[in-house]
Amino acid sequence: MANFIPKIEYTHPVDGLTIIDFDLPPQGDPLKENNQTVGRETRSSSGKTQYQRNYLDISYELDLVFLTKAKIDELQKFFNDHASFGRTFKYYPSNDEVDFFNVIWPGSRKRFRPIRVIASGGDFIYDLTIPIRVEI
Repeated sequence: MANFIPKIEYTHPVDGLTIIDFDLPPQGDPLKENNQTVGRETRSSSGKTQYQRNYLDISYELDLVFLTKAKIDELQKFFNDHASFGRTFKYYPSNDEVDFFNVIWPGSRKRFRPIRVIASGGDFIYDLTIPIRVEI
């Protein structure tokens, strides 16, 4: 049975295979997907409108909460060295299973903006929303 505590796996240009494990599941729905068809609408010579579906765009918003400064630094390195270039990575919705999605950080949402929430023992705790899109 899935625990919905995600992990990210990618190949860093210098460090090689890198795994980012999280301590908690995303806040809310762990698989908060958004499915949208991408295609075009055309009109025939008889005046009928047709829709041609080219592909299905599947995206997720991961609302990660209670991240430590060390985890934010790990994610910042991942974003700067890998995700911001549009490179694919593996997203495991549950770190105790073998199923994963090949995903990218979408081009229109390329920003890394952690939110400082509370101070805990002199250190801040962070929240971060990571948008991902399934590569088909």
